[in-house]
Amino acid sequence: QDGDLDVIIQDDTGIDYMYLMLTMCCCGVPETLQYNLNQGWNLISLPLKVQDYTVATLFPHSSGVAFYFDNGYHATATLDNCYGYWIKIDSPMTQTITGVTLCDDICPIEKGWNIVGSTWRAVPISEVETTPSDIIVSMFFKYENGYAVATTIEPGRGYWVKASDAGTISMNSDFSKMGLFPPIEKEDKLQELLTLTFSDSY
Repeated sequence: QDGDLDVIIQDDTGIDYMYLMLTMCCCGVPETLQYNLNQGWNLISLPLKVQDYTVATLFPHSSGVAFYFDNGYHATATLDNCYGYWIKIDSPMTQTITGVTLCDDICPIEKGWNIVGSTWRAVPISEVETTPSDIIVSMFFKYENGYAVATTIEPGRGYWVKASDAGTISMNSDFSKMGLFPPIEKEDKLQELLTLTFSDSY
């Protein structure tokens, strides 16, 4: 669950440097996402789990229909967390959506062009992973009154990207890694640590 993580290290060995890598799960917790929508077409995605996935409920000022790409455009009245969609808005506005963060962000990707979704946190393009690896053969493109190359996957946006083969894509939204201390000088001394305590204040 969400909360502060306290790490307590008790050491009587005189070690000057140590390296600790933590992997923290941040899925399944409440989150609110704000969409700044432009008049006309917007390329969006839904990176939260919600109770009602219908376009009319999520974006009440839209036409109630979204368009996804699968070897051509197709209309849909409901959204899926994995994909990006075009929606049309009559006038500029801000829309807020509340849900919970996803615990699984592995999504299918097809050979050729795809409109992929996003994740609940901003993710550098360099952290995007695919299986098989190295099947992304284009830049990621976002849209905001015109196309632009994206360097970061931003929550709530959709992105065009081309794949050389079918597979899966992951934004690594569930985990973050933190290096807390400089590298240890002698790894064998790590075994001499007396106590390592983890606690979650949630």
